[in-house]
Amino acid sequence: MGAKKLLALLLLLALPLSADQVVYSRFGNQPPLPLKFKDLTAASATNVFALNFPTGAWVGGKVFYTVVAGDGTDFQVRTGEVAFSGVNKAATETCNVYGVDGSFTSGPDQTQDGSSAGSMSSGTLTYTWAASTAPTNGCVWTLNAASSLTETTLRIYYYVQLVSPGTVIPQ
Repeated sequence: MGAKKLLALLLLLALPLSADQVVYSRFGNQPPLPLKFKDLTAASATNVFALNFPTGAWVGGKVFYTVVAGDGTDFQVRTGEVAFSGVNKAATETCNVYGVDGSFTSGPDQTQDGSSAGSMSSGTLTYTWAASTAPTNGCVWTLNAASSLTETTLRIYYYVQLVSPGTVIPQ
């Protein structure tokens, strides 16, 4: 591990963290990207983050996340990662998200993100990632999550690790 990466990791581990604090991570010498959270709407595709990038450009990276559901008594959690990419040719975007389980399935679900069975005190927690080219010169990545609980909490905690140019916009 290089000295810069080791220093960044040590600084990251030294920071206290709560739901309203921010942790930064980024390759290279570009500005860091914050750890965020987003409340999800059950069984509905919820915009998580967007990336803007101009014509003739591309983006790529990974999203690391934890999805949490709870009803005040029981809790469900899965932690995983997915890879994403996008290109913009003459203002026509092509974007996708892929699982990291070896099959590299487009539009991965909870069985393809490395989260295994997750941790559940009761029931099931499922989700599927997707990408949309709805914004001009950018893409939006969405998560459609569903819990078997009558949840009072359904949330994703995440950070985006870019290995490309681009601007991340939390939704």
